Amino acid sequence: MDKKEFMSRAMEAALRISLVAVIIMSCLMIIKPFVPIVLWAIIIAVSVRPSQERLARVLGGRFGLSAVLFTFAGLALIIVPTVLFADSVLNGASSLISTVENNALQLPPPPAWFDNIPFLGSSITSTWNMLSTDLIKALQQFGPQVKDVASWLVSVSAGLGFAVFQFVASVIIAGLFLRSSESGAALTKQLFTKFSGKHGEEYAIMAIATIRSVAMGVVGVAVIQAFLAGIGMLVAGFPHAGLWALIIMVVAIMQIPVLPVTLLLVAYGFKIFSTTGAIVFLIWFLIVGLSDNVLRPIFFGRGVDIPMLVILLGAIGGMLLMGLIGLFLGAIIMSLGYKLFQAWLYEEEEMHGS
Repeated sequence: MDKKEFMSRAMEAALRISLVAVIIMSCLMIIKPFVPIVLWAIIIAVSVRPSQERLARVLGGRFGLSAVLFTFAGLALIIVPTVLFADSVLNGASSLISTVENNALQLPPPPAWFDNIPFLGSSITSTWNMLSTDLIKALQQFGPQVKDVASWLVSVSAGLGFAVFQFVASVIIAGLFLRSSESGAALTKQLFTKFSGKHGEEYAIMAIATIRSVAMGVVGVAVIQAFLAGIGMLVAGFPHAGLWALIIMVVAIMQIPVLPVTLLLVAYGFKIFSTTGAIVFLIWFLIVGLSDNVLRPIFFGRGVDIPMLVILLGAIGGMLLMGLIGLFLGAIIMSLGYKLFQAWLYEEEEMHGS
């Protein structure tokens, strides 16, 4: 091959590679907005697949019907609490606005010891006095700050609304995945085999088991804590028990300790309950707040041949890096890394042993 022909073929190969790269990049840019939705759909489908199989057997092997039922149940779990929460917030905001407009919201005067606070005491006292004597005038004076807070609340509400939309779309797509789960599982194993060679199927099975383990260790523990808290509040007659149980579940899913929330409820319980009832309420909520320390080691790593510490570190680190979806992706990535490290380590030992 002469130099001219070599250059011609090299140029043609470079153009083809560039064209393939452009197509791949364009595809990635097009599907980028849908990646979180599809990832959540995969996580949901993998997590509920065992339960769907049990329901399908009860329904006489009707996997399509079981997928539809799970889809409607998932949509109800998202939409019903969202509507109730939005209605509660709107009613509360409307009531607050009406109270402020009628000048019926009266704040008590500031405590006398506020004046003794170094540097800030006099400023806090004067502002509090203004709020307690003429709230509307004080709000007008702090108009720019109030406007900033209102803008922040609007942006947060819009973000929450978009998150709800994403989860609704994810549940619908997960239902479609559940209808064709056999072909999806085969495709997953094929992809892992393509990228990982002979261990591909093993890694695919491990990734599925990791998702289910994290789902039980995160969502399962959060649901148990919220259920226990809700039962305790309903028995005690605590106001807005459902809303507080929902808050506890969200906090637990975000891997934030629920103990501060339960202590806040207990503090209010000492105000509205008798001493005996408040002490029982305290004991119950201490159990609820600390139960994740017992439940999480039981559920995390269950059914997976990976140390629980590896999965836990991956889940928490992934959440800090990528948000809520990082709980699952971080655990999967750490599990795959651990398996690859084991394969490399044992391969080195085998080479030295031979």
